[in-house]
Amino acid sequence: ERIVGDLYVEITPIKGLTIKSSISADYKVAESRNFTWPNIYTSYNKPEDGKEWNFITGNLGRYYTLLEETTITYSKEIGKHNFSVMAGQTWSEYKYYSMGGSGANILNPSPNNWYINNATEDRLFNDAVGRARRLSFLGRAFYNYDNRYMATVNFRADASSKFTKQPWGFFPSVALAWRLSEEHFLKDLELTWLDN
Repeated sequence: ERIVGDLYVEITPIKGLTIKSSISADYKVAESRNFTWPNIYTSYNKPEDGKEWNFITGNLGRYYTLLEETTITYSKEIGKHNFSVMAGQTWSEYKYYSMGGSGANILNPSPNNWYINNATEDRLFNDAVGRARRLSFLGRAFYNYDNRYMATVNFRADASSKFTKQPWGFFPSVALAWRLSEEHFLKDLELTWLDN
């Protein structure tokens, strides 16, 4: 059983300004049950120990993921100058709950009785729960002059609930580019091996 959904919005309130936002959800329920006959050698089926038992395991889990992303981008061209800036944020949450158990020696092991409650030996039950959250802020600035000289500056900050002592991490980067193929003194040489 699984349900997946997405919503997406994009608007341009003024020329050059774009606002995008999306949210997605994923909900899943998973269950499993496994029965092992006594003719398969397991820790519950050791003839030398006087055990010839069947074995049953079962699990049920519920999983949920939510993701949201929003970005604002502004682009502008003035003569030979072209630039854009972007700022955004994302956050996500993942949580689950699962429970399971096992048992041995179902006295009447027909498929209709393959339930842990019918086991007569070594019945065990357990459950688990977990949740993780992440929050991110990101930004980018791009500049291009005459389609020849380019510079990009990126910055990202991430926080995760998995790291309680130091939840934040920061990741800046800078990139520079020079398109030699657009230089006039090289275009005149007609170098066929030099291309974009």
